[in-house]
Amino acid sequence: MRIRRVLQILFFLLTSVIEVHVRADDLINFPQVTKPIEIPDNCLLENAVCTIKTVPRHKYELDLEQTKLVLSSDTVFTRLSATSGAVVQGIIFVKTKEKFVLETPYGKLQSHDGEFLVYHQAKNVLVRVLNGEVVMQPRGHDQFVTVSAGLENWISRVDVSGRATVGIVMAVNPKAVIKDLSPIFPGTRSEFLTFMKVLRETWSSSIKESAVVYESLVKRNIASEEDRQKQKKLAQKRWQQERDSLRAILLKRTFE
Repeated sequence: MRIRRVLQILFFLLTSVIEVHVRADDLINFPQVTKPIEIPDNCLLENAVCTIKTVPRHKYELDLEQTKLVLSSDTVFTRLSATSGAVVQGIIFVKTKEKFVLETPYGKLQSHDGEFLVYHQAKNVLVRVLNGEVVMQPRGHDQFVTVSAGLENWISRVDVSGRATVGIVMAVNPKAVIKDLSPIFPGTRSEFLTFMKVLRETWSSSIKESAVVYESLVKRNIASEEDRQKQKKLAQKRWQQERDSLRAILLKRTFE
């Protein structure tokens, strides 16, 4: 990771302040749709690949063994297995207690024990982690990106070399989380308020821990860059010495 990019991430983490203010009167909750659109028909009842779509201003809760998915309004999701799926359109709240893999056009998202929001937007896929961690596996990249609780990141278009574009880790936008999660939260308003209050403390702690990690990474990158510059100067000095020595030999031979 380039030092400039690491410094950008550290700056965002160190300047992030998590403020969560929720009023019960501002919350809405979409009704649960009895039966979503299924492709093929009635595929949810079968142990097969199944694509489902929610209707406007309704949500749909889907239980997959140890993983619960809540699809927001106008959302399209494909169930691939009990431990994997693909987000095609819209917003999904994921709560998992085991390994769950979510496919996107730009790479994979994986979590072993966490809660997060996934947004399939026009130009990218955004992940906001509420609890636990999400590992982003961008297409064409050897290294993965870990997004901790209270942080968000995105992956986007794949370039001609086959590599997806990856964003910069930032603190979550609490207002956006409240706006998008409250309509589909699998619980009462009171439970949602309690959930958000607990998250505030979790996010603050997580951001501080992440800042420490990136600060350490910055120091290692700086040390590595200093060592590289030192080695470069030594190599240049040796090359100059060898050049001067060769020149002296040639001059000596010329005048003998």
